[in-house]
Amino acid sequence: MEPFQLSTRLFLFVVMMLGSEEFSVNAQTVRLVGGRSPTSGRVEVQHNSEWGTVCDDGWGIEEAEVVCNQMGLGDAVEANVRAEFGRGSGPIMLDNVVCAGSETSIMDCQHNRIKEHNCGHGEDAGVTCLPQIIDDGISAIRLVGGVTDYEGRVEVYVASRGTWGTVCDDGWDMPNANVACRQMGYGPATLAVSSAGFGEGSEPIMLDNVDCNGSEVSLMFCPHNDIGQHNCGHGEDAGVICSPPSTNVTVRLVGGDTLKEGRVEVFVEGRWGTVCDDDWELVDATVVCRQLGFGDAISAPHSATFGQGTGEILLDDVDCNGDETRITDCSHGGVGIENCGHHEDASVVCSQRNDETHTSSIRLVGGRSSNEGRVEIQIGGVWGTICDDLWDLRDAQVVCRQLGLGVAVDSTRAAFFGAGVGEIFLDDVQCSGDEADILLCGHRTIGSNNCGHSEDAGVVCSSGVRLRGGKDPHEGRVELFHNGRWGTVCDDEWDLNDAMVICRQLGYSSAAEAVSASSRFGAGNGQIVLDDVRCTGNESSLWQCAHSGVGNHNCYHHEDAGAMCNLHMRLVGGALETEGRVEIYYNGAWGTICDDGWDLSDAQVVCSYLNYGSAVAATTEARFGEGRGFVILDEVQCEGTEVNIAQCSNAGMGDSDCSHREDAGVICEGADTIRLVDGITESEGRVEIFHAGAWGTICDDNWDLNDAQVVCRQLGFDSAISASTGVKEPGRGPIHMDEVDCLGHESTIIDCPHVGTHDCTHSEDAHVQCAEARTIRLVGGKSINEGRVEVLVDNVWGTVCDDQWDITDANVVCKEMGFPSAIAAGVQFEQGTGPINLDDVACNGRESSIFNCRYNSRHNCNHNEDAGVVCEHPVQLVGGPNDNSGRVEIYIDGVWGTVCDNWWDVEDASVVCRELGFATATEAFTGAYFGYGSGLILFDRVDCDGDEDSLASCNHNAFGSRNCGHHKDAGVSCSEPIRLVGGQDSFEGRVEIYHSGVWGSICDDLWGIEEANVACHQLGFGAAAQVYHDAHFGPGVGAILLDDVDCDGNEGTLLDCGHRNIGNHDCRHHEDVGISCQSPDVVRLVGGKGPSDGRVEVYHDDEWGTVCSDQWDLNDANVVCRQMGYSDATSSYTTNNPGTGPIHLDDVNCVGTESNIFECPHSGVGRANCNHYDDAGVSCAQEDDVRLMDGPSPNQGRVEVLMNGKWSTICYDDWDLVDGNVVCSQLGYPAAQETSAYGTHGQGTRQVQVNCNGQEQRISQCRRSSPANCDNGDDAGVKCLPGVRLVGGQTDGEGRVEVFVGGAWGTVCDDAWDLRDAEVVCRQLGFNSAAQVFDRAYFGAGTGRILLDDLACNGEEESLVDCYHSGLGTETCGHHEDAGVACANSYEVRLVGGKTDRAGRVEVRVDEVWGTVCDDGFGFHEADVVCRQLGYPWAEVGAGFEGVPGSGPIHIDELRCSGYERFITDCPHSGLTNHDCQHYEDVSVSCAVPVRLGATSSRSRGRVEIMYQGEWGTVCGRFDDNGATVACRQMGFWSGSALSLGTYFGTRRVEYAEESVPIYLTNLQCEGTESFLVDCPTSYGAASCSHRQDVFVLCH
Repeated sequence: MEPFQLSTRLFLFVVMMLGSEEFSVNAQTVRLVGGRSPTSGRVEVQHNSEWGTVCDDGWGIEEAEVVCNQMGLGDAVEANVRAEFGRGSGPIMLDNVVCAGSETSIMDCQHNRIKEHNCGHGEDAGVTCLPQIIDDGISAIRLVGGVTDYEGRVEVYVASRGTWGTVCDDGWDMPNANVACRQMGYGPATLAVSSAGFGEGSEPIMLDNVDCNGSEVSLMFCPHNDIGQHNCGHGEDAGVICSPPSTNVTVRLVGGDTLKEGRVEVFVEGRWGTVCDDDWELVDATVVCRQLGFGDAISAPHSATFGQGTGEILLDDVDCNGDETRITDCSHGGVGIENCGHHEDASVVCSQRNDETHTSSIRLVGGRSSNEGRVEIQIGGVWGTICDDLWDLRDAQVVCRQLGLGVAVDSTRAAFFGAGVGEIFLDDVQCSGDEADILLCGHRTIGSNNCGHSEDAGVVCSSGVRLRGGKDPHEGRVELFHNGRWGTVCDDEWDLNDAMVICRQLGYSSAAEAVSASSRFGAGNGQIVLDDVRCTGNESSLWQCAHSGVGNHNCYHHEDAGAMCNLHMRLVGGALETEGRVEIYYNGAWGTICDDGWDLSDAQVVCSYLNYGSAVAATTEARFGEGRGFVILDEVQCEGTEVNIAQCSNAGMGDSDCSHREDAGVICEGADTIRLVDGITESEGRVEIFHAGAWGTICDDNWDLNDAQVVCRQLGFDSAISASTGVKEPGRGPIHMDEVDCLGHESTIIDCPHVGTHDCTHSEDAHVQCAEARTIRLVGGKSINEGRVEVLVDNVWGTVCDDQWDITDANVVCKEMGFPSAIAAGVQFEQGTGPINLDDVACNGRESSIFNCRYNSRHNCNHNEDAGVVCEHPVQLVGGPNDNSGRVEIYIDGVWGTVCDNWWDVEDASVVCRELGFATATEAFTGAYFGYGSGLILFDRVDCDGDEDSLASCNHNAFGSRNCGHHKDAGVSCSEPIRLVGGQDSFEGRVEIYHSGVWGSICDDLWGIEEANVACHQLGFGAAAQVYHDAHFGPGVGAILLDDVDCDGNEGTLLDCGHRNIGNHDCRHHEDVGISCQSPDVVRLVGGKGPSDGRVEVYHDDEWGTVCSDQWDLNDANVVCRQMGYSDATSSYTTNNPGTGPIHLDDVNCVGTESNIFECPHSGVGRANCNHYDDAGVSCAQEDDVRLMDGPSPNQGRVEVLMNGKWSTICYDDWDLVDGNVVCSQLGYPAAQETSAYGTHGQGTRQVQVNCNGQEQRISQCRRSSPANCDNGDDAGVKCLPGVRLVGGQTDGEGRVEVFVGGAWGTVCDDAWDLRDAEVVCRQLGFNSAAQVFDRAYFGAGTGRILLDDLACNGEEESLVDCYHSGLGTETCGHHEDAGVACANSYEVRLVGGKTDRAGRVEVRVDEVWGTVCDDGFGFHEADVVCRQLGYPWAEVGAGFEGVPGSGPIHIDELRCSGYERFITDCPHSGLTNHDCQHYEDVSVSCAVPVRLGATSSRSRGRVEIMYQGEWGTVCGRFDDNGATVACRQMGFWSGSALSLGTYFGTRRVEYAEESVPIYLTNLQCEGTESFLVDCPTSYGAASCSHRQDVFVLCH
């Protein structure tokens, strides 16, 4: 157990109930006020329903300790005096408090009579406590890297590990951020920051998957992974921006129909509360109205006129004189001091100010520009959001007009601009569109809604300015939106400065021209808004420029001003500035481009416009993430020479049928380039890239030949020879990349996975050695043997025009590149860029280079005529029975040869298979398994890691160097390159094929039953049963490899069918095809009385056939019935309804335990001497074939199955949770919780052995056999998870009630929900009773169906569904009415037989009888719970106390605690009295003796004191730094130093402990490694010294 691991479930309950009227009695009498966190503050106590402060006379650490313990917090750190947390108000309740430190309540300490004191509030006492620590000891939290104190990266301190650590952003959201901010004493979070927004941390990552509901007081109480368990990097560090701590008092009106009326609520000391109407008058109401900015009060209603509030009543007896600026400036009884109920809540009705127009404060938040965002309005000084129920463009129009932002472009829902925090003020807004203020629209009562912030409404407005009449959106006549109408600007004084302001206001980068006459863009109409505009060019809006006044002009529309803007385009989401999703600015908002038709010519226009180099790639399918807002352009078709993208052919601005899943992107050359430095030749050297304005190196961590291949090809070389060089001069400057991990086929090194941070020096700089550059290359193919042909002329790469291009030309190219021959010419790949170097190529086929052929260096082509080739692969499989197996042969220097099998293994085979496009190797063959080859043996002693991209990249002997014969030729068998994904069984799913190293889907264009039959046969199944279109099994990801597949049904593989070129398609993943195949051998019943009766037919070799009834009996029938999912057969017979077609089986002779009829002995498929009058039939049982018997509850018991009409038990041999899950699922329970054996639930009769694989729906479908050596003493049992669970609570015993019905979880409505209903739930879950019921989604709103409503249990039912209710799924509720419970289990516990009362055998009292606990599974978590239940903080680590065996019953076994349960019986266990133990297994524990610092107000130095038998005492005598370190570590510090009395007290008078204080430990001789002081050698409890020798320490 780690130091300070003091958590108790009691504290969790206390924390959960803070602010609730149903708080525990003890803690309700004390509270902390004014602190920066819930663990510190001014101490206030309650007496006779009245709160008051405590005077600091005599206030010390013992008194503070009592308060901290009473609050359920950790140890006291400091006793604060002199009103450190602010002066209180009201009475001073206690003075001269003197505690021993062991009291359970501050009221139990000695003190003056209540309210008897000689103090003022300047002497109010306070405390600072340690937080309770759970899990692994998260004891502190901080923010790092922010500009202000209340923003930054979140870091937590884990005391047990002595270090700070970060929090991963998986699941990080606003509820988590709010908890973090509140824990640090700040206001609510304004933003939850992810992706290391405040920089990457360097400490360990401590927390991941944090999932707060927002009400917790500390992150430690939120669900999360175990400390230190995560799958993150520091690039995912979470952060927050909190609102600053506020001391302002805020007031609001709630429940009224308008802004100016409602129940008065005030915000004081971090919480909202109401005001009591005692003495409430019009003058008090007027102060409230003026504070809110309204006129005087019209009335001051009493008696909760606008509805009763909830929570605290913060003010009472308010008495204002009318001049105050805030309601809390008025005289009142003190914050929280009242004698009222919420039926006395005070209200106001305010008048309108004389100078007030009916407008609300409104703003847009979270958008990328000022004209878009989440709509927020300010009411009563508080900002809040609007719910998107009924939200539409008319509502957005009102918001945009109110903000002066022109017209509404879009109305957004579902928190499109991020979820807000705080209040949701408006819901069901219904505007006509003409209103001047959003509050003038129809809406619910302010503050009344049924929404969450996931439904926050937003708008996208135009910017109040537009260009009209131009050919493109970035040019035109300038028009402004004013007084609800568009108008023009006169061109008097109009110049480029004015145009600059307009263009930037529209989001463009700058102005190209100021147009001063209407001739170019036409004359406008309507009003002329501005004249004589004179901008400096720096203004953010045209309205800020000097002008003659709105509407004041001497112009006509033929003088309308215009502007030509430079189109604003940007790249978003890329790792570098030269890549990303393409976004353009249009109509005042950013939007994306659809990837329909998107190609390299389009990308070239974007790259050129942005002043980058050539386009490297045109990306599709939102490679750089999905954008937001509109898809502005679609069907873009550029020539590549256009100046901007808007000049390219397109479907029209804003005219698109795409989603953001189709956003287009680009990768440009330019800002990031690459070079080799300090090599002996130009083809080798240190790798350097240019990034962020500087050349830098790459660290060689993980650097290998794949990485080098990418570098060399990027530099124009043919390939890499080595990932190293003989010369390794270290570089200088930055190290730009580390942990580079290329696959080898990437276009540039920056495309490879890598990290931008590093832990390297320049001694680790990466180097390469490249093969001298060829003058020809293939680009854009899916593998190395195909692509667009490019040739090098004058050191510039260019394409080859396909005029006269044929297979002869392609052969020359392939052979020049080392491939055997060409397979195809004229294949189209991505269009190239740059020059077209060759045209009219005419080879005779004998040339060694394309440059030896006749060609024309001039051309008349475009890049849509670029020539391509597909070359024969330099690896082939020969002699195998199919395409995916055979002898390995490779092609080198014009010769085919084999590979020797020395060192040949599956890693080598896998490289060959992947190189050929298969997924992996299934086997590596040696010894010329596929026959002897001929010719050369080219490779020997091949040694691949398995991840190389070609066999030539693996280590091997030099080409042709070998000591083998062809009797050792190596071979491989590769996996079938097809699979089904997303189906419920292996016979169905989305069809995917494997090609060139990736899985990809197939488009459903032309797909029919013939194509499905080929796929099913290729997979080894029967014929296709069904064809599915439109991504029936879910859309795939990645590539779409096949389209327009056209089979006749007889092909061996799908690739043998007609289809487009691989990867060439016009589809999206919503068109992915799926199939359902028939099992190779399936069975059906035909012509019977129902689905469970009829003639038996089996499917074989694509055809249904019957079974002959020769030797047909009940054993055979049982196999058929179980194969079909029924229980055993009721009869077997010869049918009187003969079938047709083949008779597949005869002389079937099953044992009865087979899982498939074909597994039974028979005469052979198709070998029958029968006719169809002998066809066999069966009748199968339909009743439930499984039950649970003799268990303590319906969800557990002995498992019995129905066989041949009789119930049998199951042998425990091989019985496990997989089998139990099938049973529980069949019986309607969610899953099995545990299995049992050895007749735990009594003995049955007869036995069977069962073995399930977990996919079965019924136990009868599992494989059965006769048990070998079982008897009924080995009967198997199972405990199923009950069909009810609790969700959202802090402990296992509380939460939202959810029931499992029909295979799905759903909630319970709180209509009529009471304690009797809760009793049934708690007993069903194994608790003793229900402690409390909750309504109104107290534990959070659920999702899915509401399954039960109007429950009326009598409290004795076994299950909640047994109670009366309105019918499953019949309800009139919403999830805001979800019911909850808190269950209770508490049994008395004691320690027996130990030398002290803190150690001994654990005994629990159940039904007035004491019994022991078995040690099965018992560890420190369980011991901690025992000790805390007894009042100790934790169990001692390594105590190892061995107690005396007990007698009587053994109550508990298999205890499994998490460590923070309140009672031992809250932990999961095998069930009371359910055990397999003897008393020699009785468990014992030893509880820890706490340590604290006394005689101090400091948290880090003082007198060492320990608690023994409930009383604090001292340590005296010899004591050194080793002992100090042990004591300090026990208190959560790192180390300590021993102090003398003189050093500690200095010139102050020495304060010795009272003589009555015991001395527990003397003359300690610690080594410094002990966990507890009591572990050090000592004279325990026998004081041989006095308090003048008490030991003091300074902790670090």
